[in-house]
Formats: sequence, C-alpha cells, structure tokens
Amino acid sequence: MRNIDAMLRLVLLLKKDQHPSRKILATIALLFSVILIDYVLYWTHYEPLYPYLTGLPDCFIFLFGPLFYLYFKSIFSKNLFKKKDVWHFAAFVLCFIRISPFYFSSNSFKYDFLTHKIQLPQNYFWGLAWIGIAHMSI
Repeated sequence: MRNIDAMLRLVLLLKKDQHPSRKILATIALLFSVILIDYVLYWTHYEPLYPYLTGLPDCFIFLFGPLFYLYFKSIFSKNLFKKKDVWHFAAFVLCFIRISPFYFSSNSFKYDFLTHKIQLPQNYFWGLAWIGIAHMSI
C-alpha cells in the first residue's frame, strides 16, 4: 500500500503544468512516505533485508521545514525562490555530508552493522544532534 502511495506522489511531481506549491507539497508527502517506510522496516526488524535504505531518511527530517516554508511562500507570494533561500537547506546538506560515509558504504557493511556484527565508533552520528539543534534554533 505504501508503494502505491509513494508512486502516486512521484506521478504528482512529474505531472506538467502545475502550480509550484503542488509540487512542493507532493515532495513533502513523498519524503514523509519514505520516512514511514523506514520506520516500518525498523520496527518490524526487516531493515537488514534492505540495507541500502539505511541512513537515507535520517537527513530528510531537515527538509520538512524549508519545504513547508517554500510551500507557504509559493501560495502567498509571487517570488517562489530566491538565492538567500538556499541557506534553509544547509542543515540537510550538512547532515548528508556527515552521514555520506555510512550511506555510501557497502551493503554488506550496513548489513553487519544492522545485525550487530560490527559496531561503529560511539561518536559516529554525533554531529547529527548538533545539526538538528542548530536547525531548530534558526
């Protein structure tokens, strides 16, 4: 069912002649669907079966604020995107840079991590909390 939901949102993104706010809202819904799929995989313990999805949704939470900002801006203003709006995505970029060594590691490495065969250093994901705190304080 979630796959159908994600595919419908992808179709909405690719549909031509739409107001930008619809595309932004479809992007938000698609990201939310991906995060829900990640949560379901985690709580049902199926995450080791799909190691290539591990770590990707961790950075998506930093996209919701800027995307909602652009969504409301596109509804109430004619100017959708300015150069200074790029700074709103800085937290996502920093998170992606921080988690990219893990995300681009091999599936076997992720599988071993998910099945507790190996442990990462204790401070491996340390920067994510500080990125979140900085993101919420701006």
